[in-house]
Amino acid sequence: MRKTILSIATLAIIIAGCAKPVDTTKNDAAKKYFESWVEINHGDVPQTTLGSYILDNQEGSGKAAGTAEQNLFVRLNYTLRSLDGKVSSTTDAKMSQQLGTYVKGDYYGPQILNRAYGVVVTGLDELLGLMKEGGKMKAAVPGWLTGTKVYGSAEEYLRNTSGTDAIYELELVEAIPDITVWEVDSLVRYMKANYPDVNPADTVKTEDNFKKYGFYYVQTQASDRPDSTYTDDSKIYLNYTGKLLNGQIFDTTIEKVAKDAGVYTAGRSYKPTYVNYKSDYKEITMGSGSSSIIDGFKFAVAQMHPHEKGVAIFYSAYGYESTGSGNKIPGYSPLIFEFELVDEQ
Repeated sequence: MRKTILSIATLAIIIAGCAKPVDTTKNDAAKKYFESWVEINHGDVPQTTLGSYILDNQEGSGKAAGTAEQNLFVRLNYTLRSLDGKVSSTTDAKMSQQLGTYVKGDYYGPQILNRAYGVVVTGLDELLGLMKEGGKMKAAVPGWLTGTKVYGSAEEYLRNTSGTDAIYELELVEAIPDITVWEVDSLVRYMKANYPDVNPADTVKTEDNFKKYGFYYVQTQASDRPDSTYTDDSKIYLNYTGKLLNGQIFDTTIEKVAKDAGVYTAGRSYKPTYVNYKSDYKEITMGSGSSSIIDGFKFAVAQMHPHEKGVAIFYSAYGYESTGSGNKIPGYSPLIFEFELVDEQ
């Protein structure tokens, strides 16, 4: 079992189950079973308004998550279990190692969750609304609260939704009202820490005076042909390494870097790749198969010259946005790309 990224889509798959209308009798039986399990295993513990049970609660000292209207996004660590204790998903690297599910190169750590109505699981969102930053909570959530459809009362959830009971272990790292502001602030902090000579108020400035919000480029080696230009359909050869802001590498064209980072793929040819240049950078593609490329990658290469080295840092709107990419890039991740433009050989 591999760690499942807590993106919107995967969270719904893991804990929403197959939400469907059910008759009251069926959920009445499920309710009796769930409440009996709680009583036998945990005794008299607090119950939420919608019907979850709080098994343990360490209140945080930071900002309250409140409602989705107050903080549409949260950053959290989590572990999901069945009632018998079996872990189905976790952000904890040590737990994954203990379970034998750890994969070097995968991302472990806090995830960003969008709390929009019809997206976040009902029982989870209710728990988050009771938490503050720095707080930890363990709760048993009944199956009828593991859907994403919003109803007006506990009775309506019980009557209309079924699913699988689950135990949620949550740590609220941060409550975030505006994800774009949060990401760009993260970029500014990164720039100040790693490139103190670069003014983080500035973004890259092209020859036509176009600035790209949330995008930074730092030249680390000047081109020996700074006046050269590319024509449409030119092949630009390059090496690159992609990282998260925490320095974790998720992709590279350099074999040793890939092996050291745990992202090596047997059978892949580790050598400079190329992009197909276009004067409209949005039309730039990669390789003979003309694969699509994320916006920030294309934009960076379009500004560079032969034999130049540089680092592009940009927020997720120019990367993998809310969905992330596989187990290596979580949703809403700002990205770093180190580039070196080389000759074909």
